Amino acid sequence: MYDDSYSENAVQRRLECEALTHCLGTLGSGVNVAKVQVSWYFEDPGLGFETGIEEHAGFYFACASGEEPEAQGEEGTIYAVFENLVNAAMDRRQEKLGFASYAIDDISAA
Repeated sequence: MYDDSYSENAVQRRLECEALTHCLGTLGSGVNVAKVQVSWYFEDPGLGFETGIEEHAGFYFACASGEEPEAQGEEGTIYAVFENLVNAAMDRRQEKLGFASYAIDDISAA
C-alpha cells in the first residue's frame, strides 16, 4: 500500500524551501520594505480522471514610501500598498505563465 503522507510531506517541505529562497524580484520604491510570500499553482488535466496540481512558492521584496494613496487616511495602511504591488506583479506573471491561481501567504518586515 502506498503512503501518501510521505509525498505530501515532501511537497510541503519543497514549498517551504521555495518560499524562503525563491526571490521573484523587488517592487516599488521607498524606505519601507516588506518580504511578501506568495504561492501559485498550475492545474494539469492529465490523461486520467484526476486533475494534477503543481504548486510553487516564492517571495517579493515590496517597497513603499508611505506617501502612496493606499497608505493615506484613516483606513489606509502600508500593507495595502504592498498587497497592490504584489497583486499587480502576480497578475502579470499569471498572464505570462498561465497558472490557475495565486495567493499572498505572508507579509513580514524585510
